[in-house]
Amino acid sequence: MRIFLDLDGVLADFFGGVELLYGVKFDPWPKRGAYWLADIMPNMTNEKFWHDTAGPTDGIEFWSELKVYPWANDLVKFAEDMAGPENVAFLTKPVLDPYCAAGKTMWVQKHFPEYSRRLLIGSCKEMCASVDSVLIDDDEKNIEAFDKYGGHGILFPQPWNSALKFDIDSVYQQLGSAKIYIHSLTSHHEGCLPTWRTS
Repeated sequence: MRIFLDLDGVLADFFGGVELLYGVKFDPWPKRGAYWLADIMPNMTNEKFWHDTAGPTDGIEFWSELKVYPWANDLVKFAEDMAGPENVAFLTKPVLDPYCAAGKTMWVQKHFPEYSRRLLIGSCKEMCASVDSVLIDDDEKNIEAFDKYGGHGILFPQPWNSALKFDIDSVYQQLGSAKIYIHSLTSHHEGCLPTWRTS
């Protein structure tokens, strides 16, 4: 089994960075299920955010200085225990500004240096999907695409997606179920078995 962990919204506190950048506070979350800044901040557009976090100074600083979520280290360790450290990688989607990728790389080097050579940066996360791969991501579109391409997506619960509440234990449980399901497929090659997802 291979496990891909998203950065922003799973390990790195993206919206915490937005709070610091604009002096706002998202507590409680302004609009359940709202993902884009334009949906939760008056007069905000994607273009404005990209402008404010672009370039060799602002672009690198915003992404490299995001705080680590308090559960991040435990989640990485759990994934390593499930699949082996050599089968865990970080998979993150950058914005178009090239300094975003540089900032994300610096973030990993600072907080998870052992993953500096296991960091994948690209928009098409579904290209990493396979019968033995799992993606943990907070973006439902990424999960849907990963599933469509034959992988196994686990939606990381956040107030901007359809998860009803934050429950890190549910992520662990789903990862355990995915491991059992993937093992059954790769060991017996008997075609599609009932889904590993639990209700």
